[in-house]
Amino acid sequence: MEITTETTEGLTIAHITGLINSDELRENPAFSGAEGDLVIDLGAVDFLDSSALGALVGVIRMAKEAGNKVIVAAPTSIVVKTLRITNIHRIVTIEDTVQAAVAKCAA
Repeated sequence: MEITTETTEGLTIAHITGLINSDELRENPAFSGAEGDLVIDLGAVDFLDSSALGALVGVIRMAKEAGNKVIVAAPTSIVVKTLRITNIHRIVTIEDTVQAAVAKCAA
């Protein structure tokens, strides 16, 4: 798993590539100490196992408890299906593109 981030004016965009490692996700500064809204780009993630889903829910809850918006961006069709089957789509907004997610945060 690789995470690259962009931060601008109260918004962090985290681009995740590869198989999500739950420990790395939880401990990454982009998620554990992020200030402001968060866009999680899952466009380069092909699969979410149960530990990755748990870590993702933890990151979403942590950001929301801090009063921030969280949007999942550009998920593949398999990832969208997984988010819907597990009802995670009910706790986080999902946008088709990173640009749409950024615009939603700005609204």
